[in-house]
Amino acid sequence: MISVTFEREDEAIIMHNLLKHFRRRTRVNRLCTINRINTKIFIHINEHRETTMKNIIVPAFTTYVIREKEEKFVSYLLEDLSLYSTWEEQQRLFATIYSVIKCDEKERSLYKNSRWQLVNEAVQDFLQEDLAFSFDAFRTFRLKEYYQRIYHYIQLGIEEHEKEEDYQVFIHELRDIIQKKKTWFQHISIVYNGEFRFYEEPFLEITKESVEKARKEFLTEYPSLRVNERIIAPLLKWAPRKIHLYTDKWDHVLISTIQTIFEERVCLLPLQKFPPPSQSKG
Repeated sequence: MISVTFEREDEAIIMHNLLKHFRRRTRVNRLCTINRINTKIFIHINEHRETTMKNIIVPAFTTYVIREKEEKFVSYLLEDLSLYSTWEEQQRLFATIYSVIKCDEKERSLYKNSRWQLVNEAVQDFLQEDLAFSFDAFRTFRLKEYYQRIYHYIQLGIEEHEKEEDYQVFIHELRDIIQKKKTWFQHISIVYNGEFRFYEEPFLEITKESVEKARKEFLTEYPSLRVNERIIAPLLKWAPRKIHLYTDKWDHVLISTIQTIFEERVCLLPLQKFPPPSQSKG
């Protein structure tokens, strides 16, 4: 018999329900008997121990650790590190951390060496024999490799979160610049079809010399700002009131950057909507 004690009754209820859920999935209730008395759960394996462990007990414990305890552990670490002051900031950090986890485990392909596998193996190794134990003791002493992985994800998530905050500060600075700058062009059209071309009204192409001049002037005026020199710097110098951006590559990184900086000033249009170009003008 396996006997596990939880700190609170509501925890035992959740685990009890998980065990019954995985037992139902096997469609063979006689494999094991599951009972709960207050904070204790008793599991009697009646037959086919290996099958019962693999399909009922191990997945139930693994699911409980990750679905019920993981976020609390992450929250505890973040609070201990004093990395947020508001609930909203905590949620942003959580979102970043779980985005990191999702990307990492996708690269690992399915559950290969994932945090699920780490917990699964720890549970399987621990429950080789019938025993009585407390869940908190198991969690503290048997899940070290899993916790190391989670801590690694937290560190990566914090780094990504800080980069995102720095990026938002940077974008805000660029928006301030275009709000304060004199507007060279009320309206500019940008065409991207493998390369970027700039047009002023009425669809006269701005020469490469004029683009280069605007680029140099902006970088001279703001030498410490690290922006894309060929595309973003001239646009910041011109500070247009309206940008019509014609492209079929809407997911291009510079297209997204232009939209992020200039916000409602940008109107994104399909490439085929751009009129035939007129004569270039410097």
